Amino acid sequence: MDMPENPESKSHHNALPVSRIEKDGLSKSQINTAGPKIDGNAPNNVRETLFMIAITLTQLVQMIPLGADVQSVWIVASYALTQGAFVLIDGRLGAVYVHKNIFSIGCIWWVVWALCGGFADNLVSMCFMRGLCGVGGGLMIPNIVALLGITFPPGRKRNLGFALFGAMAPVGAAGGSLVSAVIV
Repeated sequence: MDMPENPESKSHHNALPVSRIEKDGLSKSQINTAGPKIDGNAPNNVRETLFMIAITLTQLVQMIPLGADVQSVWIVASYALTQGAFVLIDGRLGAVYVHKNIFSIGCIWWVVWALCGGFADNLVSMCFMRGLCGVGGGLMIPNIVALLGITFPPGRKRNLGFALFGAMAPVGAAGGSLVSAVIV
């Protein structure tokens, strides 16, 4: 039994099959001139070797008895946790109560609790002081980003300002470790 032909099917009956690439909007000339084919799943030996070295070194460093207690990790973690928890809240505070004012309050808050942390006599009080210091960091970070965006018009200076701001965290971490090692 023959099925009745649809007028639309007659017009496409003699058409060549459309490939998936042509459906995506690329012509065959664009595909041929795209350059050499690179398999994204192919392993990169250098990258794999570096990854394996990094994993191995982290395991070795964890096993070396450096004298630090496991609980001392909380000194760093308490700061990071509170700063991360307060960034969004304090950014909104800056939008409501002027970024410059909240940034200044954050600087004062940070200095006060950093000084108090310097006089801590046990681990719990040190972690507590570092946590409160992290609230000051949470006050400063979103508001300094807003001040950079407000101060500099779009262009090269603004890009440089944001780039320097982003680069200071790792530079400060490395530099702080070196300076504290020299002092101690």
